[in-house]
Amino acid sequence: MTSRRTSIDRLNEARKSSLPTIGRGKPLNSQGSEGDLTFRRISEGLMLYIKANQSWHGVKIGESFS
Repeated sequence: MTSRRTSIDRLNEARKSSLPTIGRGKPLNSQGSEGDLTFRRISEGLMLYIKANQSWHGVKIGESFS
């Protein structure tokens, strides 16, 4: 018997993402999957990176997390 995914299954899968990770340096575009989040310490400070369109996009965040 074949398992068929419904539109609800696909929607729920699209909403799921892995837990945010923490690391140092800018992530490589070859790392991660669409929708992933990672906090990274870089020379400019703490950044939140979001993987979208096969590349990482950085957002500077405050130092209140240190």
